[in-house]
Amino acid sequence: MYAHYSLSMQISLTELRRTPGPALQHVRDGEEVVVTEAGIPLCRMVPVEKPTRYASLVAEGVIHPPTSPKEPSAIRERSLASWGEASRDVKA
Repeated sequence: MYAHYSLSMQISLTELRRTPGPALQHVRDGEEVVVTEAGIPLCRMVPVEKPTRYASLVAEGVIHPPTSPKEPSAIRERSLASWGEASRDVKA
């Protein structure tokens, strides 16, 4: 009925309330901690994912995400057109 979390640290809710430090250190180290109540898994504590450089720059307001995606066909046509212009320059 309940998933088995053998690769995770397990700690009872009572123990977590009494001494949260060791469980939090496991989470800081990138591990998952399963909190149990009466031996039944209650919740999981997992590390928060670090934001990517892009997400950090957006959050800081340094850059802004695009408002609409560019149409791939327009990009392809522009690059083909510029390639044609470059090949004409070489032939001349």
